Amino acid sequence: APLPRASLSSAGQGPTSPPGSSPKRAPAAARRVGHRVGDPGSVRLPPRPPAWRLALRGLAIAQEVGAVYLRLLRGVPVEERARKMRETFARLGPAFVKAGQALATRPDAGLPPEALVELAKLQDRMAPFGEREARAVLERELGRPLEELFSELDTREPIAAASLGQVYRGRLHPDPSSGGGLGAEVAVKVQRPSLEPLVVLDAHVLRITAQALQQVFGSTSDLVGITDQLVGRIFEEIDYRNEAAYASKFGDLYRSERICVPRIFASHSSKRVLTMEWVDGVPLA
Repeated sequence: APLPRASLSSAGQGPTSPPGSSPKRAPAAARRVGHRVGDPGSVRLPPRPPAWRLALRGLAIAQEVGAVYLRLLRGVPVEERARKMRETFARLGPAFVKAGQALATRPDAGLPPEALVELAKLQDRMAPFGEREARAVLERELGRPLEELFSELDTREPIAAASLGQVYRGRLHPDPSSGGGLGAEVAVKVQRPSLEPLVVLDAHVLRITAQALQQVFGSTSDLVGITDQLVGRIFEEIDYRNEAAYASKFGDLYRSERICVPRIFASHSSKRVLTMEWVDGVPLA
């Protein structure tokens, strides 16, 4: 059975207008996402971290972004600027990596082709985390030693590493009801350790920044709504139960002789671990 889908709850619609006054009409974008400009937003975030942590993180982000802009002013060659931009996105963490991935697919964003090539590397060529951390996440999430969960699983080197996690190739123990033989070959996705606290921190920093820009510049674009859409997608992605539920639903609807949908192994999956059938294929890009 599919794993339960974890959903994001919506915040309230904000304060009502005083009696006798006419409420200001929000921009169309704000109406579509379901909140007024300047309201806390449409995604209910976890509790805000201490102010000093928000300030330090905001300063770190400003320094990194400022360095990118200074290289442009100094006339640094475009190839070097593109590489440094990709490294900056990677250092700043998952929220910025996701933004970089999105930019890599948008040739209309105004970035030079060299930058698009570099940002595309954020898809699956991130620096991996270590074997000890991967094993710790797997055993903590699945509640058993790896030897009891998999007959084969080499955690020394992932086959791919991305912003939220990395993937290993392995094999389950044989199913006793199948009469022996080899267990199913699987791909095991493991989330990066301590990922969620950083995502929460960045979500608050980005929302505060969006609210400030909205108020200072009076932008007609719904910056808070745009930010919340990005944040909401990241929060959805870091709960692997969502991906498991979507994959299972997609398989129920479309699996056929011509369409292969990898099977999800719910017994070996959790919020931070996703185990699915291994399928050989050809990447589209």
